[in-house]
Order: sequence, then structure tokens, then C-alpha cells
Amino acid sequence: MVYRDILLFAGQGSSSFGPDHVNTRTADILALSQTANSFLKACHEALITELDTLDDNDKRSLPDDMRSSFNTPESLVDPPSRLCSNPVVQGTTLFIHQMLEFIAYESALNSPPELVETSGFCSGVLAAIVTASSLSPRSPDFVDTAVNAYRLSFWIGLRNGLFCRRVIGGSRDGSSWSLTVLGMPVHELEGLVNEYNKARNQTPPIRIAAVLSEKAFSLTGPGTALDDFRANSLPKSTPSLPANVHGYYHGGPLLQDTQRQVLDDVQRRGINFPAWEALQVPVRSTCDGEYLNAAGHGVSLLEAALQSILVQPVDWWLASQKLVSFANVRLNEDINLSYRILALGPNAKSLLRALKENKSRDRLHIADGISNVESAPSPNDIAIVGMSANFPRGKGTAQLWDTLEKGLSALQEIPPSRFQISDYYEKDADRKQATRKLGSKHGNFLENPFEFDNGFFQISPREAKSMDPQQRLLLLAALDALEDAGYSPDATESFCRDSMGVYVGVATGDYTDNTRDDIDVYYSPGV
Repeated sequence: MVYRDILLFAGQGSSSFGPDHVNTRTADILALSQTANSFLKACHEALITELDTLDDNDKRSLPDDMRSSFNTPESLVDPPSRLCSNPVVQGTTLFIHQMLEFIAYESALNSPPELVETSGFCSGVLAAIVTASSLSPRSPDFVDTAVNAYRLSFWIGLRNGLFCRRVIGGSRDGSSWSLTVLGMPVHELEGLVNEYNKARNQTPPIRIAAVLSEKAFSLTGPGTALDDFRANSLPKSTPSLPANVHGYYHGGPLLQDTQRQVLDDVQRRGINFPAWEALQVPVRSTCDGEYLNAAGHGVSLLEAALQSILVQPVDWWLASQKLVSFANVRLNEDINLSYRILALGPNAKSLLRALKENKSRDRLHIADGISNVESAPSPNDIAIVGMSANFPRGKGTAQLWDTLEKGLSALQEIPPSRFQISDYYEKDADRKQATRKLGSKHGNFLENPFEFDNGFFQISPREAKSMDPQQRLLLLAALDALEDAGYSPDATESFCRDSMGVYVGVATGDYTDNTRDDIDVYYSPGV
């Protein structure tokens, strides 16, 4: 089945990267993908370059060992734990993981993806725009576009960190600037937030940063204020949990000046972010559920992205409803169409909860990750259509499965049909260095391995006797597998004997050497 894919990218909040959360899939991507390595190397070079341009005031938002902590491209993937609460490190690391997942996503498909649209929650919009404008990691401009977006994420984190430092009047303590609240209607939560801000004269104020579902919301504000609000304003029965976000995002008018600073940084540093015309598929806004477009926003794509990260609140509940509604309309129009919604990058699965609540059609698939991506057929794909099995206590697939299912053991004393154990066994022989005796008299053995119908295979008795036992077993196994596959010679075009090939793997070949002192007319023929 061919899917049309919708890609989702989450915002900050994940704890799934860092030295305590090594992502083995990321390591596999870097081991196999030249594009991933080129991207990571270019990001590392960009980071060093941007750090070198900072003045003393800008450096106050970064840890003193920032540069030494990122001395290799690979260090960008798994930053030290002590740095993960810094907005620059958190934002840039999130973006890198999202791009690496996008690269892995296409590799899993074995072909260019068929994208319908993308969407990004908060800073995930950067990854959404890169994928919507490049479509594929194989695109010649992908690495350049992605690295420029990485540089942008650096400056967004830096300016946001400086804002947080300034409004709290000193250095940041690494506490969370986000609180998830569950089970309360939005109007009640708004009332509590407004009362708290007014009573405490809170600056910057606590704000509802995101609507996650009908009764799930994300608040933004200084960590001390959120802790106080949670302890003294929220009902004790209301579940709440700090999120792993360390900046003031979706902060409304207070962050408009921060947005202007980032725009100045982009111009000053020559960062080339995609323009509206670069988008090859739509990007759905998580703020209102509509597609980002030049006419509706009246600003550049860069400014629209910054607004959705810094200024505007997110309404993912509304956006998810509009996304599913769009997919359902298209599925109604074309019965042969199937959509697949994929969440890429850290924390992205959290976006699927609202979608699963709104999902209503079988041809709209929601995949939890790349591992559930169905690859497109490749000319080199192999289909296993038949099999045979011959193991100790596993003659045939049915008996083998029964043994595995029941956890049975095939261990037994060496049977006389192999050799007389008394001729070779000596207790504790394994502990003696100068002995040719066996220290064990047990093993796992095939039942009746010497049964062989040589006439069926048109092999003479004398020739069959000289054959390596492995070859006799192989002929029987091959016959069983062919019959299990329904093979009938020359019955169909695909069963034509002239086009059939046999490929064999042999474990050992010492039978020939073992029979050289008793050579018959036939000396171990065949394999």
C-alpha cells in the first residue's frame, strides 16, 4: 500500500536526548547515512562560528564551557546533562534529532516520500518548514537549508535565554518554565491564572501557552512562579506536572522585542531561511490549524515561524481536528487513497494523543514512529514464501514452534547411532590439558538424520553413502521448503526451472578431510 504522509514535529519538552538517554537509532543513522554525517558536521562548524561572534553580553546566556563541551560533531547529538536546561542547547539539540529522524524516515521507505503536509509544535515548526521545502534528505539543498535552520534555532534560544535572565534579574537556575495541567476546563484555568498574576503582580505573567486537548494545557512562566501557582492556586485534586522546557515561549507581546532581535541576528549573520515560494507542500500552523501562507500572515515565512514559537499560543487540539477533517475529506473523495500521520523526533508521540481521539477512518493511519513505517517495494526486496525446519526436537515448523512455545529442552545423552560414548568419554576430561577424551556425554541431536531416499533424488546407494551428511539434509530441507511454498516445476512462468536459482550457506566442510583414509569410488561428491 502506498501512503501519502503527514509529518509532525514536536516542540521542546523531551528528556529523550542526553548522555542518559542515548538513542541507538540515532547512532545507526550516523553509521549508515552520509547525509546525516554531512549535516552534523556542518552544524558543528556553524555552532563554533556563531559562538565566535558573541559579545560578552550574549555569552552571559551560555555556560562557560559551552564550546569545550561540543568539541566534535557527535557531541551535538548527546549534550552533557548539565547543559540540557539551557535554551540554546535544548532548541538546537531538538532540531538535530528531528532532522536525523527525517533522514531515517526516508531510509526506511527506500524511496522518496510522498508528503502531503507538515506541521510543527512551537520550535518544531523549523523542522516542519525544512522538510516542506526540501521534501527529501536527498535534495541537493537539504543540508544547506537544514543548517541555516539550525543556526536560527541557536539565535532563538540565545535571545530567549537572555530575556529570561533579564526578567528574573539574574542567572537562571535551570528550573522548568512550563507546567502541564490536566483535567480542568480552560475557562477555569484562565480564571486562576489571571487571579494569580493580578495578586502577585507577576512579571512576566504566567500564560496558557498551549491547548493540548479539551482538558490538557501547558502554562509558561518563571519556574518559581509556576511552583507557587501549582502549590497555592491549583486545586490539590488537579493533576499537574512540570515539563522539560527552559524558556518563555508563546509569551505574547512581551516577546515581540525578542522576535525583532532574532530577525536582526538573521540579517546580520546572513542566515538563509526558506521563503514562502520555497514550500513544496503546505505547513499547517499549530496555532490556528490553518496552513501558513503569505496572504494570511502578511509577513515573511521566517516571521510567521518566529511568531508561532515566541508570541502566539498553540492550540493543538484545534489544529489536530482540522488536520483529521482535511484527511477525511480527501479520503471520501478518493477511495484508493490512504493517509499516514507520522510523528518524528523527540516528544513527537505526545502529539498523537489528540489525533487518535479525532481519528474516524480506517484509511487514516497513525504511526507511532519510524519502526512502524511500511517500506515501499524495492527491486531487491526478498519475499520468504516457504520454509523448512529440522532441529533437535524441531522436525518441521509445527514441532519447532511447539518446542519453543513450551520452552522444552532437546538435551540428551549422545545416542549410540553417533558413536559409542564409552570409547570417548572421561569424567573431568575438560580439566585435563593432555587428553583427547570428551568431558561431557550430552548434546542436542537430530532424530533419524541418516534417513535418505536416494532413489527419489536419482542418486545411487554407493554415491549416497559417500555424500556429506550435510548435503543429504540440505536436499531434504530444500525439498520441504519448495513444497511449503507451493512450488510446482514449470507450472507457471514464475516456477520455470530455467529461471530458478539455489543459494546455499554451509557451516563446515571437514567431512571430506575426515573420510580421506577410507576413500571409495565416490569421494564426498557434491557440496
